[in-house]
Amino acid sequence: MEFERLSCSLSLDGDILLAAGEGPESAGWLLAIEGDTVEKIDSLYSSGIVNAGDRLYRVLCTRARPKFPATGELLVYDELGVIDYHRIDCLDDPHALIYDGEHLVTPCPAVNTIFWLGLDGVVKRAWTAPGTDDAWHVNGVHVHGGKLYASAFGRFGENYGWSHDMHAPVGIIFDVESQTDVVSGLCCPHDPLHIDGGWLVCNSRPGDLLFIDESGSIVRKVNMGGWARGLAVSEKYIFVGVSGERHSTGPPTHAIIAVLDRKNWTPLARIKLPCIELFTLSLAPRKFLRGLHRGFRTNATRVSGQDREEMFRAVGSIHSQWGFTPMDAMLPDDCRCVMTVRAAGEVLTGAGLAVEVEVTNCGPVTLLTAPPHPIHLGYRWLGLDARTADPQVDYLRFQLPQALAPGGKLKWDVRLPTPSISGSYDIAFSLVQEWVAWFDERNSANGCRIRVNVQQTAS
Repeated sequence: MEFERLSCSLSLDGDILLAAGEGPESAGWLLAIEGDTVEKIDSLYSSGIVNAGDRLYRVLCTRARPKFPATGELLVYDELGVIDYHRIDCLDDPHALIYDGEHLVTPCPAVNTIFWLGLDGVVKRAWTAPGTDDAWHVNGVHVHGGKLYASAFGRFGENYGWSHDMHAPVGIIFDVESQTDVVSGLCCPHDPLHIDGGWLVCNSRPGDLLFIDESGSIVRKVNMGGWARGLAVSEKYIFVGVSGERHSTGPPTHAIIAVLDRKNWTPLARIKLPCIELFTLSLAPRKFLRGLHRGFRTNATRVSGQDREEMFRAVGSIHSQWGFTPMDAMLPDDCRCVMTVRAAGEVLTGAGLAVEVEVTNCGPVTLLTAPPHPIHLGYRWLGLDARTADPQVDYLRFQLPQALAPGGKLKWDVRLPTPSISGSYDIAFSLVQEWVAWFDERNSANGCRIRVNVQQTAS
């Protein structure tokens, strides 16, 4: 693991720095950083970790998929391993986890909602922002002065309303109870922290770390060189996560943790991570490190039998019957499919477009959304005149609902954000293998295009 030391030897005073992210070799990464050592804990896809008393609480990432509702999971650790597990069915796409002194608090942007959980995993309270589905993208929470504050991409009414122009400075930090903004003019903010008499926040889209005083003025700013998400502060240091390129078809760029001196923001170190995206950073007492490594492996008899099965699986004797198949990089001739797309020919700006997709796998390889190179449905809005040449739409990826075997067919529904500029557009649809290639770039017959007229919403 690479560690680039600039000018200091990091001392965390009995703590470890935990970092959670994803891709490309594994769907999830939990990493522990101490001194100049970075070690992998496990491959669970995590979105928040917090210490509360003599326990460490960890919420796992989850997202509703076709035919499968969201089912959130909360793991509870002591020094020996997992001591408790809670399934929390309402959690859809949790993005952080904090402890307010009584409850665990987690924002779920996919449902525009913040949940308060008891330490027993029971939902005690919920607050939902106006709008449908992921309208505000409420993603970070922080308690200051007895009040709960949250960060959001903006106040929108429709699902993915924030995606029409993510460069627009409409992001906010707001008082959840009164819904009063305390900071505005941000671009895709994450991880608000009130420290040293002001607000420290990741202004993710331009990649800036900001310190904002109580009047709302930016006192200090430093560009981190990429999507800034994940923030932790110790007595000496500020740790900032910087993600690599999410949807690059070239070689993957890796996430880093930038370490700054808390007093003067002098850069001290950059820690290169094996993941592409970084979701969360947190400091935790070092005493939990052993428990994190052991996880559920607390019963020696069960673990012994499980390890024997893993050994046979590793050498391939039961590989075929168990079906543990990674999604490796595909050869150009293997990327073959027929795609049909149906959608309305007219749509309003900001309204979103419902699309029915049907894909037949004409190649010899089973397609699935799995590491290290998952297959997704992708799309691109293409303006047909100079006015619509830059449609300012952030492109989402859609997972395959299930594995698609050679000769098999899948049909499912997706919903796309629409451009903010009216006009005529083509939408190009294609399967894409992340960090490898778009299918339609290898052969245009693999893709599909439809024409859509986007009309201005009546004021």
